[in-house]
Amino acid sequence: MKSISWGAVLPYFIIFYALPIAIMFVMGPHANFKNPGNAWLLFFTVTAVLLLAQFLTKFRFSLPLRLLDRLPNIYQSKAFLFVTFVAALPVAMLFSTAHGIGFRYSSVPLSESGPLAIIATIYRPYFCSLVIYYFLLIISGVEVSKMQRVLALGHLVNWFLFANGSVDLLWGVVILVIGCFGNQARRFFVSNNRLNLGNLSKRIVVALLCCLIAYGIVFFGFANKIGFDEAVLLFNSEFAGKILYYLYYRLAVFPSSLDLVLERGLDFDLYQMVFENELRNIGYRISIILQMPMARPDIEGLNRLNYLLLYTDPAAVSAGASPGPLASFAYFPALPLNLMLCSVYISIILNTYSRLIKVKIGERITVFTILFFIIINFAFLHNPISTFARVGPELFRTGVYLLAMSLAFRQARLVWRKESFHG
Repeated sequence: MKSISWGAVLPYFIIFYALPIAIMFVMGPHANFKNPGNAWLLFFTVTAVLLLAQFLTKFRFSLPLRLLDRLPNIYQSKAFLFVTFVAALPVAMLFSTAHGIGFRYSSVPLSESGPLAIIATIYRPYFCSLVIYYFLLIISGVEVSKMQRVLALGHLVNWFLFANGSVDLLWGVVILVIGCFGNQARRFFVSNNRLNLGNLSKRIVVALLCCLIAYGIVFFGFANKIGFDEAVLLFNSEFAGKILYYLYYRLAVFPSSLDLVLERGLDFDLYQMVFENELRNIGYRISIILQMPMARPDIEGLNRLNYLLLYTDPAAVSAGASPGPLASFAYFPALPLNLMLCSVYISIILNTYSRLIKVKIGERITVFTILFFIIINFAFLHNPISTFARVGPELFRTGVYLLAMSLAFRQARLVWRKESFHG
């Protein structure tokens, strides 16, 4: 068996750093951002952080996968899966009727959105953790029963009604593939290196599926904001111009955020503002839970602050922009120590995947799997500070993702031990 680490992480950095930096060399910085965009500085900074992360992997620090694996396995319990499906279905129908797919861009704070939105916010990461659990089992060669697959497809119905983000599409596709193909779904996620007619056909199917998913993510991203009919008209008329430049803008957020912080250097006023703002937001979240509400902070978190500092025309009332892993650390004191801590964190994520995912010698993960890992990494890399420090939906998502990974790790270890014994 061999481990997967960079295969699960490197594509994320290629998409969100290497690609936009390469475009920045050719087209210059995007017009939406204030800072000039020093492409060479960004290139060397990102490269140095990743090389240091690779060096630090030898210390084998990882997320605590065994911390939660003694808890009851809710993902294996057919009764739990059935009860949560039945309980969530009517709420999902009401949410879809009341909010549709545009709730995320309604500018209404979650604490003021009512119980439907709160339940949806809780259910979506639970569903995603369910997908992660079965996805990891399938890759590890662990059997998934027919009843579990049927119940997972039932939860897919709820997800469809609750969904209001374009990247939600890929979660649905993964569980649909697992639900329909069962343990045979592994061929969509893992491939061997032998190239024959059957294997070539599978690779073509997987490549076409990835293209359709990528197109769907972009389309539904626009549909979230401007409506379905308007998105259809826009794609038919301006795909080659406006939409491609828009994609550059979305991809360039992380390197442009890093460029912004690097340009300000050792700005201790910025460090103090970020630190105090995060403390105020944590206190505000805790006050809501304790039913002792305090005044809502003017700037709700690092994403919102990054948006206000970065954008040329920050018109949206409550919009935010995730700064990405490097800028998330760079916003806290002090260069270059904060970026070295970012390397430590990336090495922890690498070692976690190395422990969690193992394939047979001669196998490799497919493009479909790489695309899915990019989506999973949104939780751990988009804004690592919020991932573990923000009380609320972010911390809940982190918790259920780690629970799913820990329980899948426990199931997979049994299979790996049997294969080692028979091998």
